Amino acid sequence: RSLMIRGLCQAGREVESLTAWYREMKRAFDFGFLPSELEHAKAQLSETLGAELRKASRKSNSDYAREYVRHYLDGGVISSVESRVNAKKAMMPEITAEKGQEIDFSPPSSLTAVSPFPTKHIAPAIPVI
Repeated sequence: RSLMIRGLCQAGREVESLTAWYREMKRAFDFGFLPSELEHAKAQLSETLGAELRKASRKSNSDYAREYVRHYLDGGVISSVESRVNAKKAMMPEITAEKGQEIDFSPPSSLTAVSPFPTKHIAPAIPVI
């Protein structure tokens, strides 16, 4: 089993951000999700998908580069923004709180964090919560 989480944080706040991400993952592993939390997440996802579609016409070279990096490093599929958005929208009604209760939220036996920090900026150890 593996879990991949991606996110951004402000320079100088790496430890704070990673600690918050870990705390939220632990909360999910320990308690799962409330139906209201799931609906809120789905609403946020819907807004994000709309923004992706609006941005699609202004796709930059950096966007293309990220897509190819994701493809080669993570095994992601190279597809159009429209097809990705449509696939995600099609899955959203299938995601329910009831199905969420069936998921094994036990934490993985190990955790590895990979960070794109420059070598001159190594974050200190993250406290275990």
